[in-house]
Amino acid sequence: MRKVIFPLLLMASVCMIAKPTYDFRLDGIYYRIDKKQVCVAKGDELYEGDVVIPAHVEGVEGEFDVVAIDAKAFSGSKKLTSVTYPASVTTIGESAFEGCESLKHFEISENVTFIASSAFEGCIGLEDITIPASVVNIGDEVFKGCKALFSAVIENKLIGENQFVNCIRLDSVVISENVTTIKKKAFARCSGLHKIMIPASVSKIEAEIFSGCEQLELADIRNTTVAEKQFAGCKRLQTVLLSDTLSLIDRQAFANCVGLTSFVTPERLQVIRDEAFLNCSSLVTVELGNSLTHIGKKAFANCSTVEQLVIPNSIRTFGESTFQGCKRLQSVVLDNACISEGEFQNCSSLQSVTFQTVPFRIPKNAFNGCTALTSMELPEGITIIEGNAFHGCKGIESIVLPSTMEQIGSGAFSGCAALHNIRCLAVQVPTTANNAFSGIAKTDLKIEVPAVSVEPYKLAAGWKGLQPKEGEVFFPIEQ
Repeated sequence: MRKVIFPLLLMASVCMIAKPTYDFRLDGIYYRIDKKQVCVAKGDELYEGDVVIPAHVEGVEGEFDVVAIDAKAFSGSKKLTSVTYPASVTTIGESAFEGCESLKHFEISENVTFIASSAFEGCIGLEDITIPASVVNIGDEVFKGCKALFSAVIENKLIGENQFVNCIRLDSVVISENVTTIKKKAFARCSGLHKIMIPASVSKIEAEIFSGCEQLELADIRNTTVAEKQFAGCKRLQTVLLSDTLSLIDRQAFANCVGLTSFVTPERLQVIRDEAFLNCSSLVTVELGNSLTHIGKKAFANCSTVEQLVIPNSIRTFGESTFQGCKRLQSVVLDNACISEGEFQNCSSLQSVTFQTVPFRIPKNAFNGCTALTSMELPEGITIIEGNAFHGCKGIESIVLPSTMEQIGSGAFSGCAALHNIRCLAVQVPTTANNAFSGIAKTDLKIEVPAVSVEPYKLAAGWKGLQPKEGEVFFPIEQ
């Protein structure tokens, strides 16, 4: 008896494993029964040519309404050219048309409410698409790799993650005022895209939306945020229109946009985060508005064509090295009360620094490597010069230190080879590091200090080493 049962059990098991994803086939279309309705399903054979799906079908178990296109129903059907489906269909399943290479046009009806992930991924022949407002839910990567897709009209609320990634011919994109959310990398590497408009309705926008869009030339931004890396690497981006409602430019938003030539702060912009304009090497004009309160680390670093800057007094905090490597920067007007570490480091053309508002300190490396500076008069109120603040400023010949000066840090003026005149107005000798003036030329050196303090300066650490064995370098300030 056992010899008979065992093969029968094995056969039953194999049948269960091999059971198709459909329940019946009618007129060349496969269907899966779901309660009293049916979904168009994947079958034993791939679909070809023009497929017309009826609104109702009658099977062995009765009559059913067709309500959905199942997951992977048409996937891999390379010879499928068109699909017509009834108004009763509200759902397009995951990877439903993935790899349908001959599908050039597909109309998403206004009855469809859900499109699952990768629904049209790899449809390399698809040329245009409109997503109607009826689509309440849409998955990620829906049109990923649709290489022939030229135009897209988006009328629903959400643009999914990687939704149009690698759509290399996409040129025309209309984002309606219905859209409220754009997810990460939605249009990444759409290398044929030339212009884009982000409507004011977009309240949530994620990172790298247009990263790698190499041909993008114009961006019209009407919402309140430019997201992290939103346009990073868009090398041909030349024109950016910013809404007056814009409040935030996030980290690396325009990094490496080497075609960008100007940036003018919108009237409500408050925050520019780290590296927002890093390596924007063609940026000539930068106008910072009075709404700004924070500029992040290296926000404009290596913007090598900027020539002039006015820093408004509204700015309360800076990240490090904000304008580092702006090699053509010639003049800076500081109207704010703070300078960051390395803020103007290696700005090798900087000649003029004007203090309209006085900071209490010059931080580390603030003007390190500013070789075009020939003189520096620090205003009353500055108390501290930190380490390497003016290190390597080889062109500085004279400096004036205010009476409020209390501390000069390590290497503050080291390597200032042309420095020959130091005028310090502080009666009490500032605490000074021994190497604060290392590397300066001692020939013809003249140090002017208050008359009552000449002897204390000669004996003080950081200063006494500047006094030669013969001759005199310390002189009383003439009234």
